[in-house]
Amino acid sequence: MLERETKRMNRVMEDLLEFAKPPGLLLGEASVPALVAETIDTFRAAHDPDGALALDVQVPADLPPVRLDATRMQQVLVNLVHNTQKHAAGMTRVRLSARVLDPARVELEVADDGRGIPAADLPRIFEPFFTTGGTGLGLAITRRLVEDHGGTIAVTSSEAGTTFRIVLPVAGPPE
Repeated sequence: MLERETKRMNRVMEDLLEFAKPPGLLLGEASVPALVAETIDTFRAAHDPDGALALDVQVPADLPPVRLDATRMQQVLVNLVHNTQKHAAGMTRVRLSARVLDPARVELEVADDGRGIPAADLPRIFEPFFTTGGTGLGLAITRRLVEDHGGTIAVTSSEAGTTFRIVLPVAGPPE
């Protein structure tokens, strides 16, 4: 129990430090299919070693590359899948998908089939310290990281599940 609580406190401290300091992004051209595959591996190793969570991956191999910090964007996706695992009551499956929105943007989606987020909570879920059971920093950090990449994040939720949509710019010429 002492070891578990020490790890939990360490995670809380890491979240506070992450929230307090703006991240330095190491931007590069990245493959979305590779990013999603690495995210699944990282998630499984850290949060689902026995593979109990059903993950449905729908990512076309021919997506254009995006310009991002792969480590930070992987952190975003792992956080969203882990939040789903922790909070989506009645959930049986998580879908990770991606598609081209237009020539300049790619959309990543993390969707579950759980009971959804209460309507009263939806407007506040990206606020720092708003929580229904964690530190209240995970989604605030997630939003900041997405926006630091020049992207947007939105959420929709109903009794049929919750979907997080991240829109990122495709890679252009190196800056």
